[in-house]
Amino acid sequence: MYEFRPDSVHKPHIRRTPSWWCGDVRRTRGHDGDMEPIQIATTYFDSWKRKDFDGLRAILADDVTFSGPMGTASGADDYVKQLAGFIEMLDDITVEKMVADDRDVLTWFNLHPKGGERVPVVNWCHVEDGRAQRVRVVFDPRSLL
Repeated sequence: MYEFRPDSVHKPHIRRTPSWWCGDVRRTRGHDGDMEPIQIATTYFDSWKRKDFDGLRAILADDVTFSGPMGTASGADDYVKQLAGFIEMLDDITVEKMVADDRDVLTWFNLHPKGGERVPVVNWCHVEDGRAQRVRVVFDPRSLL
């Protein structure tokens, strides 16, 4: 895994690079041409935050699996339904950093629950055939219960 810095010789092959991005980018065949794992993860968070659940569903594999401290999901429709419900508890989601290799993206982000303190989270998204195949999250859920 590599971290790109502005002075790095290597340049990522992404048109729009978020300020929190770092990673080793390799092409993965996607649902809409070539998509890189980092682009899939960026679409995931952007779509979730905007409540664009059709856009979110488009980058998930039909048989995606999810596990985290507050539940599990099997299948894209189940997962999108759970994310749609969960976002209603939040004021915001802020991404701090993404690190990627050829098939995996780790994202450090914060959940901002309504009327509560921010909750730091790490999300591990595994990409196969240009779609998110497996998502794992880790955080301390006590402040959300």
